[in-house]
Amino acid sequence: MDELLLDTTYLLPIFRVSAGLRKFEDAFGKLLEFFFRALQPREPDGGEMDKLRLGRTNSKKRDALLAAYRTGVKVLASDRRLMATPLTSDTVEGVADGVLVREGVKDYFDRVIYGTGADRGCVVLTEDEELLKLKGEGPSTPSEVLTWKKVLSM
Repeated sequence: MDELLLDTTYLLPIFRVSAGLRKFEDAFGKLLEFFFRALQPREPDGGEMDKLRLGRTNSKKRDALLAAYRTGVKVLASDRRLMATPLTSDTVEGVADGVLVREGVKDYFDRVIYGTGADRGCVVLTEDEELLKLKGEGPSTPSEVLTWKKVLSM
């Protein structure tokens, strides 16, 4: 069975940041059970960054946000269904470089997520439009690139 590589969107609720995905809380646990394990690269998104910026100017919120983040990290680390992927490797960078040169994807973390999916031959779960548009073939691609909506329709 394929591994599942999660883009950051799907980890945000663990850090008390809404992902805005329909039926997420009900279906996410079932999704993890379906896959042998889920892989976890970290990339801050706009919503998470907005909360962290807010925390810089409001010490009460900052303390709560930092505590929630530490709790989220603890939850991720203790769940045996989840594992952190190495940040990068020469193979991942090779795929990421190709995605930059051939496809023009500028976001480094998006390229690394895609490259990790290709390197591990796993399913990538993402809402990132640029990654969803990639039409790569062969060994330099993940086994599949899915969205949450597609997962719910399966």
